[in-house]
Amino acid sequence: MDYKVVDAIRIAIGTLAGAKSSAWRFWGNKKGDVYASARSMGNIFKISLHRDGKCFAGFTSEYKSNHPDSLQDRPRHFDKWELDINSPEVAMQVLFPESELRLYPPKKFDKVTWLAPPNENHMFVITIHILPLSIKEASFNLDNKMFPIASFNTPVRNVLIVGHYQELDLATSTWIEEQKKSLADKCNVSQTAGYRAIGGGYDVGKNRRWFLDMAWQDK
Repeated sequence: MDYKVVDAIRIAIGTLAGAKSSAWRFWGNKKGDVYASARSMGNIFKISLHRDGKCFAGFTSEYKSNHPDSLQDRPRHFDKWELDINSPEVAMQVLFPESELRLYPPKKFDKVTWLAPPNENHMFVITIHILPLSIKEASFNLDNKMFPIASFNTPVRNVLIVGHYQELDLATSTWIEEQKKSLADKCNVSQTAGYRAIGGGYDVGKNRRWFLDMAWQDK
């Protein structure tokens, strides 16, 4: 597929009338900062990839202001990491397992780029690549059938959004189940159609973060 050079893009996996993920929005600004958020949690949760290489994931400043008691003395950012701004970096990934797609009433799905759902026991992965301006082209691992979705061009760096389909291995499947169990232990919201959640993980050795688009409802 051809990719777009954009300031912002909304991506969802599945179909509007059928089983689907959250719609995720990725956007940038002229300073070179890049942001990501699931639109179902747009006023609550945000990932920030700043132009100086500092990255944050956590509650939005608006949520903290409107719900000061919910965080108590905790910082609103629950994860921080830093990227090398002088070399190509995988800043983050968003995972969309087929098992987490659900049929629910569509809301906030205007202007969405829809991508086909993965097969059973597979997932779709969105990867955000941060590239120095000196790098004009990017190559892809064809074995993983990676393809470009969109790019942001800024005065300080280029950002490429890439997708691929991948079979779930045992380690990833186990991690997903652990994320869902952790959510079930902490969450007191009824399992109603349309409720979504986000899990997170990281690889310290590669300084890489990934976020899991989860359903908070029964099949």
